Amino acid sequence: MRDITAVVLSIGEPYTDRAIASVQRQTLPVAATVVVRGVTPFHRALNQGAAQVRTPFFVQVDSDTILDERCLAQLRSCMDDHLGLVSCHLRDAVIGRIHGTRLYRTACFEHVQIRDSISPDMDFGIDIRRHGWGRFHVLRYGGDRQHWHTFGEHRPDYNPHYAFCKFLLEGIRSRYRRREGRVRTLFHKLRTSTHPAAPIALIATAHGLFLHDNRDLLVPYERGPDFQLLERFLAAAGETPPTAALAQTNGDQRRRFTSAYEWGLRCREAGASSAFLAQLHRLTCDDSLASWMTMAGMCHGLFHHNGNGAEAEQSYESLEEILALGPPW
Repeated sequence: MRDITAVVLSIGEPYTDRAIASVQRQTLPVAATVVVRGVTPFHRALNQGAAQVRTPFFVQVDSDTILDERCLAQLRSCMDDHLGLVSCHLRDAVIGRIHGTRLYRTACFEHVQIRDSISPDMDFGIDIRRHGWGRFHVLRYGGDRQHWHTFGEHRPDYNPHYAFCKFLLEGIRSRYRRREGRVRTLFHKLRTSTHPAAPIALIATAHGLFLHDNRDLLVPYERGPDFQLLERFLAAAGETPPTAALAQTNGDQRRRFTSAYEWGLRCREAGASSAFLAQLHRLTCDDSLASWMTMAGMCHGLFHHNGNGAEAEQSYESLEEILALGPPW
């Protein structure tokens, strides 16, 4: 019996047909495919798709994903009467594995809708728990070790703009979900990534940690002022900031962070992107908390706006909320 509908979410990406084709190749065929086009943000799109489902279950398929042929069969095999949501990882070129495809119990949506939240998937899992349903994350062993626990690919166009916007949002969401260890996990993946987009992703993630927003921000990415600032900075390709090398401090986390913040600002003012990226690379080779503090400070300092030194102190105080939960690096 075919009891799964595929809900494909698209905001006009040129590879939506590729995602649909991966649904059609499944060893466990779907009963129907619903394509939701041009609806944003994410929670509105998925709620609209869920309202069109007439089967007991549906799978969320984002347009930039390619499902492995046995993905639905494996997700469905894990669904039982106590679960409302089964999820899995996808392979990602920048960070290796990324949270991706989800199989939902349609009946959950009679009681709960996807919220207007900075982390809709996490909050949905919390909400359905109140109605007696659990969430299960599927793992898989076998084959290439790099592909363990993955059931498809996340394959967007990782151009500089997309990478910046995606990982800026990941930084904001990681702050929101910091009690799950998301800050530490994400930075570890970015620190060890060899993808050409990794430096921009790392800068964006560090900057996003300091931004507060609780809304669903999964909308089409615009060329906002922060990306334009970074784009101009990277195009400048200067070698040396107009001051001495980045200051080092011992034991004083606040001083280390604020010094790095001011250094990042000076690099931007001097157009010293080559010196900045070289320092960022050196820091990714060191897994100490001191290196992480320096990296976070200099990346956030690039986007300094208000023209006085108080912003660095305020940023450090914001960072202390994350540090209170343990080393993030």
